[in-house]
Amino acid sequence: MKNLLLMFILFILSFISNINAQNKEFNDYYFNDYIVHYSLGKFIGSDKVIIYDEKKQLGNEDLMYISSDSSVKKLLQIVHIIPSVENYLLLSDYIINANLALISFATSNRKKYITYTLKRKNPQDIWSIVSISNGSMN
Repeated sequence: MKNLLLMFILFILSFISNINAQNKEFNDYYFNDYIVHYSLGKFIGSDKVIIYDEKKQLGNEDLMYISSDSSVKKLLQIVHIIPSVENYLLLSDYIINANLALISFATSNRKKYITYTLKRKNPQDIWSIVSISNGSMN
């Protein structure tokens, strides 16, 4: 009985570890994408984008991604404490399945949102952004 319980626990831990590795791979792809840097920067009106991840959906550590064009350097920072700056993004939805992902952000004043939908045909394929939509909240 103890062996069966131990095997079950090891299976669950292995499954969780595999999901975390897939999410890290997705995050590295997504947050290093120039289109994401450009669209988030344009949406928030700054080359420095700060994302507040209150629920730690992206992991427990603060992250930083840098994208540089020929003349513009864009910084994307993910933090877990409320930023001291006035204009930042809140991570709202973070849903990743095997071949479909949805990520949405709201402005710090919760008046606007932006949503990204990504997909891929097979788990071995690279992700592609299918749509970027934004709007206002009432």
